[in-house]
Amino acid sequence: MMGIFRRTATFKGGMRLPGKKHLSRDAAIESPPLPQRVTIPLWQHAGAPATACVAPGQNVKTGERIGEPSGPVSAPVHASISGTVSALTEIILPGGKQSQAVVIDSDGQDDKAFFDPIVDW
Repeated sequence: MMGIFRRTATFKGGMRLPGKKHLSRDAAIESPPLPQRVTIPLWQHAGAPATACVAPGQNVKTGERIGEPSGPVSAPVHASISGTVSALTEIILPGGKQSQAVVIDSDGQDDKAFFDPIVDW
């Protein structure tokens, strides 16, 4: 088993870049603005892609399920912003695979669809 982890080559050198922390160390932490539109692929990992459980025209909240698992190695997919589902479309993922995706136009509210926390376990 140890043979698997044996180092066969090392990387020497590399680049040392200046930190330049002075450019941001005194700046306040800011939240970025909400995007106007997001496209969320239903294929998120090596397993089976999720199946869309929303339809165009439907309103969704942040955290709401928009994709149902479709097999034993699958996972649900949730909305990252609140708004209106404008389309179900096909996209090409960075690895070259084709995936269905849910397009959500933001309502600018970022309403959350989370459950109340469990106070007493």
